[in-house]
Amino acid sequence: MTSDLGYPPDLEPAIKDELAVLASIEARYADELARLERSGSQSSAKAHLRKQLDLRRNSAREPHVLRLADLHEQMLQSTLWRGGTRH
Repeated sequence: MTSDLGYPPDLEPAIKDELAVLASIEARYADELARLERSGSQSSAKAHLRKQLDLRRNSAREPHVLRLADLHEQMLQSTLWRGGTRH
């Protein structure tokens, strides 16, 4: 069965789930970055910690971004196949 938009109905919830995870990662990153900026650490230490924070953020995001890309590809393929060939 497909949705009204022509793609499998499980794609939309999966996309929403991945977007929610990414939003959570971004919120946590923003909180940690704000806490770091408010800290009394030296600027060189802050720069080092900011780089570590960025690396952790990117590492946490990567599998979810890749999953979203895969879901997007599935959506495109199902939409294209739904249309078939028309001459």
